[in-house]
Amino acid sequence: MTDQRRRIRRFALTTSCFLLLSMTAGSASAQSLACTGEAFLVQEVPNAQLLQVDQTVDPFDFGLLSTYVSTEINNLGFDRVNGLLYAIELSASGNNGIFTIDGAYTPTSLGSGNPALPSNLRFDAGDVSADGSTFYVNRSGSGTIYSVPLPSLDPIVSATISGGTGFVFDWAAHPSNGLLYGGDRDGAGGNGQLAVLDPTTGVRTDLSVNGCAVITPTCTASALPGGGSPVAYGGAWFNAAERLFLYENDGQIYEIDLSGTPTIVATQSGPGSSRNDGAACVQDLIGAAKTMSSDNPGDVPANITINYLFENLGTTTLSNLSAVDDLMVSFGTPGVDWTFTSITSGSGTFHNTNYDGDSDTELIAAAQTLAPSTSDTITVVVQLQTAAAADVNDMMCNQVQFEGENPSGSLFGDLSTDDGSSSDPNADGSPDERVPTCITQLPVSLMTFSVD
Repeated sequence: MTDQRRRIRRFALTTSCFLLLSMTAGSASAQSLACTGEAFLVQEVPNAQLLQVDQTVDPFDFGLLSTYVSTEINNLGFDRVNGLLYAIELSASGNNGIFTIDGAYTPTSLGSGNPALPSNLRFDAGDVSADGSTFYVNRSGSGTIYSVPLPSLDPIVSATISGGTGFVFDWAAHPSNGLLYGGDRDGAGGNGQLAVLDPTTGVRTDLSVNGCAVITPTCTASALPGGGSPVAYGGAWFNAAERLFLYENDGQIYEIDLSGTPTIVATQSGPGSSRNDGAACVQDLIGAAKTMSSDNPGDVPANITINYLFENLGTTTLSNLSAVDDLMVSFGTPGVDWTFTSITSGSGTFHNTNYDGDSDTELIAAAQTLAPSTSDTITVVVQLQTAAAADVNDMMCNQVQFEGENPSGSLFGDLSTDDGSSSDPNADGSPDERVPTCITQLPVSLMTFSVD
């Protein structure tokens, strides 16, 4: 299923080399990063690696997007309004200023003297606010929190951090309350804590984090590892369900529920690194779901009906809509293994009348829009002649990625889940349920069975 997901994704995992010190200011026409809900990481020195974290699979998948030669990157944040990553290039003695990374993973320096952040500090903890208005810049959870307005970068507002203490190596901006959250490795009794910072006042509060049944047999306080070096929570981000993810540099990832007492509800593992910083784009605007059914289950020939649901979950109109589904991925060679029958849509105008799943794979007609809190459906019917495309589990699986732009031109996307009624089946505000849609068409007599 992971291979199917790779084939559907519309971004390419590439490796590029750039030297940020030689970059000049970029243009306003830079390609946007799609906001699909996944996290981004920067790791390693001296050649920083930019990775994207697919949180829809278990375990998480880490894809290399780009490598930046002789460059150390930290203080990563995602500006979902403009589809850009903001970060700071670090040097041995301080920093070389702010830069952006666009949808082509190209870095653009904004100049070491603009904005006027102290050049002698190695900023390693920060994020971009959920509304894209502010880039928060800080060093290790103490000292001064700088609020840099975007995109003007001026004037910078600062506040002195007071209250909680201990090292925090990344902050994550909460999707709705305006506070910053991070992992403090130096909590009481040698345990880690959750640090909560008000960037306006500078007041910081440190809280214990419980661990529950998925981690230990019972809920216990102070479950977050601490004890100082080498523990370091270098990466932090939120998803649209307001779950916090803390990424310890040794590769442990903790998912924390903040709805009551902060509680670890799941763990993951990823690549370890001595340098580690994370950010994510909160994706709560667009959703896709998909189902498949057969009029002759378990045999061929059969008519396969594919139902797609496309939803606008936000409060603004989405335009430039796109959903590509190449049916060769699911069913094999057109004209041999399957033939196209029909395409229709709920509104009657939403579907691309030229779609055939082969030579034309765009499902949605040109110039379509979705108003806030509305949806539309598309139905495709094909006749399956053979089950040659079935995988080792005797299934044919597929997903579709739905993309659209908000009024500011920011690109949002969602990979479909196997559900006929909602792209967010658990109704938590985060359409990150992304289960491939599968169908089994082999006759039982031809199915493969494993023997333990």
